[in-house]
Amino acid sequence: MNYINYNGSVVEESSVKLSMSNRAFRYGDSLFETIRIIDGIPVNLKGHFDRLSFGINTLQYSAPFSMNELSFQITDLALQNSIIDGRVRVTLYRRGKGTYTPEINEVSYLIEMEAISQSGFRLNEKGISLGIYEEVRKPTFLLSNLKTGNSLCYVLAGVYNSKNGFDDCLLLNDEGNIVEAISSNIFLIKNEVLYTPSASEGCVLGTMRKAVLQIGSSLFENVKETSLDLKDLKEADEVFLTNAISGMIWVGNCRDTKYSCNSIKLIFGKLEESITGI
Repeated sequence: MNYINYNGSVVEESSVKLSMSNRAFRYGDSLFETIRIIDGIPVNLKGHFDRLSFGINTLQYSAPFSMNELSFQITDLALQNSIIDGRVRVTLYRRGKGTYTPEINEVSYLIEMEAISQSGFRLNEKGISLGIYEEVRKPTFLLSNLKTGNSLCYVLAGVYNSKNGFDDCLLLNDEGNIVEAISSNIFLIKNEVLYTPSASEGCVLGTMRKAVLQIGSSLFENVKETSLDLKDLKEADEVFLTNAISGMIWVGNCRDTKYSCNSIKLIFGKLEESITGI
């Protein structure tokens, strides 16, 4: 039996029925966070809560819980589901009906959870293959930095990815610059400089992205959040992805370019050392 948390109460998953007028379903009027649990504890909860709070303020929601309340509800749900290592999704959506103009700004929320067989983070031994999705560009505006229910560009990138047999693929913005992968931020290493697309390029402000930027500042003389194009990708020495669930993912190749994994291993080692502290 699987349990979820619905508006602060632990219930059976099958007991929750959402209305056809649900605003997340009708308009994508929703926010979500994906959080990793290790040893029953949510990793980097403050980073996730800070980003969620930014989204709540941006979408003019009423905050439904404090960070301490969210922490308790996640750890309690993990206990109820007997999950030690897993993935959590916290979804917030605006209540009420209305058309584009909402009736109210109060929110409902769901906390879902599934187990992961792997304990902790592990760096992949074989580099993944990366494609480039160019048909639908991701716009660069304030909402681009949030994780919302408006995710069609990622869905179509996922369809493209599956059809072409890549492990993951990159999205581009209106200027043709690199934004991110389907569910990850991207980093390049070139001439011992660490690069990642800046917030102004339209990437989601990933919690693991922030952690790696902090670690990178102690390992590299220069760390740059900037615009990156396909030429930069081709000229990079190393490429890796980051997200809250996998930690870091080494990219082995993109198109006809292959990448090494030397500095990536050093960064990952530092990430492992600090992960219990975030």
